[in-house]
Amino acid sequence: MSAKSPMSSSRRFPGAARRVVIPRAVFIFLLAVVSACSGAFLSGAESEFERGLALFNQGRHEDAIPHFQRAIDRDPEFAPAHLYLGRSYLSLRRWREAIAPLRTAYRLAPETTKREALDLLIDALLGAALADRRDGHFDSSARYLKEALQLDPQSPRAQQELLGTPGS
Repeated sequence: MSAKSPMSSSRRFPGAARRVVIPRAVFIFLLAVVSACSGAFLSGAESEFERGLALFNQGRHEDAIPHFQRAIDRDPEFAPAHLYLGRSYLSLRRWREAIAPLRTAYRLAPETTKREALDLLIDALLGAALADRRDGHFDSSARYLKEALQLDPQSPRAQQELLGTPGS
């Protein structure tokens, strides 16, 4: 017996070829709808975070901040939103505003990303300390430096700033 061609089955079953096309068309349509709505499957916090991250990655840090803040409002334990809110403030050199979200990011961070959160928090603390020192607020500058050293006693940057020595 010879192999049947696709034509022979459609001759025996009129409309068979059409049935194959209709389900494929329906599948493609549904796939397109699901792809277009994929953001709807994310939680509110994740959706806001993704919008903020897209803006952050475009260098639009100021525009990203409200999205990260809304993600935090919807899920206060969502560590990446705290981290990127802090990173956004750091990118804008808004040191003091970066400290609180980075403290939270550090507290919530899993061990695998704790060092990244710590490094960013120390950057914020040192930036705030230097800004306060420049503005004549020596007490708060010393408090920021002290916190940085408590978090990372081996931090050469914090040690240099506390001693008032220029960095190398």
